[in-house]
Amino acid sequence: NDIITLTGNPDNPVRKSPHKPYIIDSMDNGVCSLTFMRAFDNAEIRIYQNGVLINQNYSSFKEGDTCTLDLQKYGEGEYTIEVYCGGNIIFSSSEQI
Repeated sequence: NDIITLTGNPDNPVRKSPHKPYIIDSMDNGVCSLTFMRAFDNAEIRIYQNGVLINQNYSSFKEGDTCTLDLQKYGEGEYTIEVYCGGNIIFSSSEQI
């Protein structure tokens, strides 16, 4: 349980590479917009309400395409939106309505 204090500069500083998100989301009055920053073939979009899968669809997107999801039609709740491509999750967001 000893506390060690490090001083000086590290010999090998950590360098972070710039990260460009695959998808940018925005929410306006219960409508979620997903803007795709690169192309995806057969992307799967899942919408969960309070932890229960309520909608799932597949679509292909070009760079710059926007997909809108009208969450307010499902009513109030905690929503999780996930996007998968090739079986890997590429985006996840939570919204409260």
